[in-house]
Amino acid sequence: MQFLRDLRHGWRALRQAPWYALTTVGVLSVGIGLTSVAFAVVDGVLFKPLPFARAGELYLLRADVSTSPHSQPPAVSWRDQDALIHRAAPLGDRVPIAD
Repeated sequence: MQFLRDLRHGWRALRQAPWYALTTVGVLSVGIGLTSVAFAVVDGVLFKPLPFARAGELYLLRADVSTSPHSQPPAVSWRDQDALIHRAAPLGDRVPIAD
């Protein structure tokens, strides 16, 4: 019985101050939404494995590509010259390499 009385009292108090109720609901909604987004980002970046079979064998190689824009991307020359690099591809806004 006490719970129903408290519920009725709370409902009357919220009806007397609707802006307070709307502000409270809005703040809670934004807080829950931001928490969900933060968790999704952290989960996707830190906890999920990379979508590769052997993700431990991935390396990022950087090269200075300030030479002619018509020259071969460094990933192609690395792949062709080194037996250890059997699959190399550029990452970024460069033209994709055709095998």
